[in-house]
Amino acid sequence: MNNSQIVAKDPQDEKILYPEFNKLKERNRELQTLLSIGGWNFGTSRFTTMLSTFANREKFINSVISFLRRQDFDGLDLFFLYPGLRGSPMRDRWTFVFLIEELLLAFQKEAQLTMRPRLLLTAAVSGVPHIIQTSYDVRLLGRFLDFINVLSYDFHGSWEKFTGHNSPLFSLPEDPKSSAYTMNYWRKLGVPSEKLIMGLPTYGRTFHLLTASKNGLQARAMGPASPGKYTQQPGFLAYYEVILEQFQDVFYYRFAPLSRERRSTGLNISMSHMPTRGRSGLAMMMPSASVTRVQLNSFTTILALTCCEFFKN
Repeated sequence: MNNSQIVAKDPQDEKILYPEFNKLKERNRELQTLLSIGGWNFGTSRFTTMLSTFANREKFINSVISFLRRQDFDGLDLFFLYPGLRGSPMRDRWTFVFLIEELLLAFQKEAQLTMRPRLLLTAAVSGVPHIIQTSYDVRLLGRFLDFINVLSYDFHGSWEKFTGHNSPLFSLPEDPKSSAYTMNYWRKLGVPSEKLIMGLPTYGRTFHLLTASKNGLQARAMGPASPGKYTQQPGFLAYYEVILEQFQDVFYYRFAPLSRERRSTGLNISMSHMPTRGRSGLAMMMPSASVTRVQLNSFTTILALTCCEFFKN
C-alpha cells in the first residue's frame, strides 16, 4: 500500500507472480483467486492512515477495483493484524468496519455497471479470544464479508517456555488453544458457519529443549531451535524444509547432539476429523520468510491442488 492505494509488493509480481498464479484457472474453470493485503510484517500504520478519512478509504477502494480487474483476481482479502492493537488506535476497530461496508457497496456497484460477477471480499482474523474481542465487531464482519479466514495457527511457538503444537486440531483439556476451539468460538459469536474458513499453516514451529530427554508436549523449552537450511529463521521451518528432513509422521522429532531440538508441524491431519460443522473449507497460510518465492510457492501450490482434489471428491 502506498499513499492509501494498493500496489504490488514487488514490481515483478504484476509481470510474473500474478499471471502464473492465475493460470491455475486454466486447470479449474470454477477457481476464484483473491489478492491479500497486509500481514504481520506489513504492520498497522498504513492501514490506520488509509482508514482515517472517507477520502483515503475511497482512494483505496478505487485502486483496489482497478488493480484486481487488471490482474484478473476475483476478490480482496484484508489481512489487518490487528485493529486496535500493535500501534493501531481503538478507532480502527470501527473504521475497519466502515471500510468493509464501503468496499462491499463499491463492489456491488461495479458489478452492476460492468455486468461482471461481483468481486469477493474476505478478511483474515485472529483466533485468539482476547484479540477477537478487542479488534472486531464480529456480528458486522459476519454480515458484510463473503468469507472469514481464521488464523488458526501460531497457538504455540518458541516465544513460550514450553513446547506445544503450532496448529493443533484439538488440544489438551487444560489448553483451549486449538483450531476446533477457535472455529467454534467464532461460530458462537454469531458468524454463519458457512462463512468460516479454517487456516492451515504450511510451516512448523521449533523449540530448543531445556532437557533433551524431556521432549513431549509442554516440555520445558529455552527459545527457538536452529534455523532451517533455506528460510534461515530460528524457531521456524517451512513445510518443504520438513519434507527435506525426511518428514514421516504427524510430528517429526530430530535431536542433534547438545542442541536439544524439537521440531513439529502438525500439518499431516486427517481431513475426516476436521471440525467442519458446515464450514466452507481450508485456507493455506504461506510463511513470509526470506527465501525465494518460487521455493515457497511451488510447495504451497502442490498442497493447494491436493486439497482441491480432496474437496472435489
